[in-house]
Amino acid sequence: ANASAGTTIPYLDGVWGGAANITVDFDANGGEGTMPTWTGKPNTSFDLPKNTFTREGYTFTGWNTAADGTGAAYADKAPVKFSENTALYAQWTQDPVITFDANGGKGTMGTQTVKPNEATALTANTFTRADYDFTGWNTAKDGTGTAYADGAEITATGDTTLYAQWAKNYVQVTYDLNNPDAPDAVNPTVRTDVGFKYSIPSTEPTREGYSFRGWYTAPLGGDTITEDLSGKYTVKDDARLTQADANEGEITFYARWGKYIKATIDGGEYTGSLSGGNWI
Repeated sequence: ANASAGTTIPYLDGVWGGAANITVDFDANGGEGTMPTWTGKPNTSFDLPKNTFTREGYTFTGWNTAADGTGAAYADKAPVKFSENTALYAQWTQDPVITFDANGGKGTMGTQTVKPNEATALTANTFTRADYDFTGWNTAKDGTGTAYADGAEITATGDTTLYAQWAKNYVQVTYDLNNPDAPDAVNPTVRTDVGFKYSIPSTEPTREGYSFRGWYTAPLGGDTITEDLSGKYTVKDDARLTQADANEGEITFYARWGKYIKATIDGGEYTGSLSGGNWI
């Protein structure tokens, strides 16, 4: 360029007329998209442009002067200045993958990819298990890890496996005849579902010389689950199978018997039975 007499032309960085422009290039580093090169004078402060690169299954975490992340790191839109041509490489973190395990159930569920450290609602459960109710997820198969409700939010930092948790929804209750006179008699079993009153055998048991007095929680003593209504024992309304009891796995109730005896009262002979020391 021509200069008039008396004009001072600076010589800087080996260039007459001032420092030459430098460039900052943006490299997708495995991602997709394009971003324009920044051009300007050395040591000029400016804000990095917002990243527009994308990468399937990954989250952008910033820039680095080395592709492998071992150079100088810069956050997205960080204020910077450079003294020479520079290439900035996009840095990526693989998104956590949530794997769902039926844990004894049946069916299939695809994996769920989530953003790291970002609360995300879990995919609704579709697994099923005969005679069990789904109660949620857990990071441990035996339920000793971190628990999540169906559809709850999870904040994951890495790949995670969630195991379906199940609660048995019924018990095959054993009704012990409690009859030493018939040691080979088969004790009936009746299914009861969680939340419902206990189902008892449709036919009341019999024993020679005794009257049946209902079903109890123990061979002797204990509490009764039945009451005598109109000459037939029926289950009390509050005698219901709870989930806690179902989780125990085995429940047995015992027949209670009152022995028939003859007694003379005021000169008259009566036949009845005794149960718990009371004349019935």
